[in-house]
Amino acid sequence: MRCSDDTIVYFTMHCERSDDGAKIKAKTAGKMIDNQLTLESLFTIVLYCVTDGKSHKFVTQSDGVITAKSPMDMFPLEMDNDLKAVDTAIREYYGLAKLGTPVKKKAKNAGMAETVSKLPG
Repeated sequence: MRCSDDTIVYFTMHCERSDDGAKIKAKTAGKMIDNQLTLESLFTIVLYCVTDGKSHKFVTQSDGVITAKSPMDMFPLEMDNDLKAVDTAIREYYGLAKLGTPVKKKAKNAGMAETVSKLPG
C-alpha cells in the first residue's frame, strides 16, 4: 500500500527495562530481536511518556536511560502528552500540510487536491 507523501504514521509501544537495568527501551518479542536490532533506531522520532500521577508528558530527548529522540528544535525537552500538538510540530518542522487543509497530490491527477484526514479526538 502506498501512502501520500504527507502521511504520518504513529506507532505506540510498551517499554521495559533492559536486563542490566541501565536502559528503558521498547518491549519486543524476545532476546533474539534485541540482540540483532535496536527497534528505536528504525524511527526518526521516539517520544517517551512519563507521569507524575496527575498528568502525562512526553519526553523528547534521551537522558541516557530512555531511548527518546527527535530532531533538534522540533519539540521542547518535555511537552504535554497531546498527539495533535506532536503532529502539528512535525508538520511545521518538515513543511507538510496541516491536517484538514488541501494539499497537491503528486500522482497522475496533479491538478486534483486531496484533504489530509483529521485525527480522532
